[in-house]
Amino acid sequence: MDKKFILSVALALGSVWLFNYFVMRKAPVAAQGGAVDIGASRELAAGQPVQVPSSENVYKPLVTAVLFDDARLASAAEEVTVETKQVVVHLSSHGAVIDSLVFKHHAGKGKKPLKTVYAKNVLDEAQRQQGAFLLAIGEKTPFNYVFEGKKQLPGGVQVVFAAENEICRVKKTFAFYDDNYRCDLAIALEPKQANAALVPRIFFPAPYVGEIADDAITLCSWDEGKQAIETYEPASSQGLAWFWMDKNPIFGAQDRFFAHVLVGDADRFTQRGYIKRYDDKTISSILEGPAITQKTTWQLSFYVGPKEPEALQLVDERLTPLLSFGWFSAICKLLLKLLAYLYGLIGNFGLAIIALTIILRLPFSPLMIYSRKQTEHFARFEPSIARIKMKYRHDKATEYQELMRFYREHNLSPANQMAGCLPQLIQLPILFALFRVLNNYIDLYQAPFAGWIVDLSARDPYYVLPLLSGLVMIWSNSLMAVVDEKKRVMTTFMAFVVAAVFATFPAGLVLYQLTSNVLGVAEDYVRRIFFK
Repeated sequence: MDKKFILSVALALGSVWLFNYFVMRKAPVAAQGGAVDIGASRELAAGQPVQVPSSENVYKPLVTAVLFDDARLASAAEEVTVETKQVVVHLSSHGAVIDSLVFKHHAGKGKKPLKTVYAKNVLDEAQRQQGAFLLAIGEKTPFNYVFEGKKQLPGGVQVVFAAENEICRVKKTFAFYDDNYRCDLAIALEPKQANAALVPRIFFPAPYVGEIADDAITLCSWDEGKQAIETYEPASSQGLAWFWMDKNPIFGAQDRFFAHVLVGDADRFTQRGYIKRYDDKTISSILEGPAITQKTTWQLSFYVGPKEPEALQLVDERLTPLLSFGWFSAICKLLLKLLAYLYGLIGNFGLAIIALTIILRLPFSPLMIYSRKQTEHFARFEPSIARIKMKYRHDKATEYQELMRFYREHNLSPANQMAGCLPQLIQLPILFALFRVLNNYIDLYQAPFAGWIVDLSARDPYYVLPLLSGLVMIWSNSLMAVVDEKKRVMTTFMAFVVAAVFATFPAGLVLYQLTSNVLGVAEDYVRRIFFK
């Protein structure tokens, strides 16, 4: 077997291991903003997390437990179903909570609609408190509510539950809408015992899509000082609390595709926000209200939906950074619009990606052909240039003079050596932006292509596309009239590296790269036929 081939493979495998170890691994992320030492004398900034020691009165201990008034479930649950143009919501009179939230226009495996809230086993004490928008009140949290009615609103549906026990009367009114993913929650709470203050808390879970094995939850909060959303790791946020000074806090959690966050609190219910973490994927955000001694009402609004640019902006423009594209945000948004337009014409995201690649590549084809021609022309003289450098290696001044003379005689320029890299550098931002899009855009989840690929946002299960991409790169490099054998080894090595690295990337991104490589081969044939 060819030793150079074995060397290329070995170098490729080593480079891939180093790339994955130092670049692709997920490092633990500390909570941005950090914890504030309560004992230190400093001014606190609204929206920043603060450490809450139990010994301090100024910052009370965090209360994450829920004690129901009737653990025996005295009455059977009454289930209420609400359907809008966007979602199907199942509510239960046990706790007056959402126990199932189904998204009609976003399918997962088996073409089944995705859910972010799942029905809980109410006989399990730990699971009973994980229903969405549970209202906890001290040691006597009402569990058995009465369904009071459902009625149509202009563009939506309203559902009302009420409960009463020995310490309070409470009414919860939910509103869901056809044209957006906002959920409004109105609460009317009336204490029944004189001089006994009640401190209500609202629990709502992080979005959880069970079929996504590598789904990760992060917290999000509005930082009033920075006027921006900050994100936090749940594991490092236990024991932290957030507070806000204005009436428009943002607090909640998100996963890869969805977000459950508070976006409106006109009546200043929220005094603090914190979390209860059951495990890495089961996390509840908690909004702690004020202590009250008389009947009080509050109106809160939440975003419970997919992280789509238009949907987020429609509810609250501040939410759009949740669909994070980093430095390539402008390019990503442009690619999203173009990809959605092509999908509307073609009806398949795989074919839309191929069409997108062609559209993005064609304007650069003349530059690609020119740069390839210049690189090939320069390569013919590289042995002679190497001999000059070797001959005058101890006399840099003479070496420089001889090289300049050689360049003039053969109409060469040192810039030609870099000409072949320029088109690739231009394409890199598009490649990185498309990687971001494929990893974060929900419409590409479970988008099929070519039979064996059932999800363009996941890697190719049989590594067909990465292998083809590497082979096409080798084919393309074989068309270059390169005399230097070392360069042939290096280009083969790079083809293996690219194929191995792309094996871990979303299939849609590899499809883009493969199509781009095929177009590169076509450009080479055009160059060899028409631009000799």
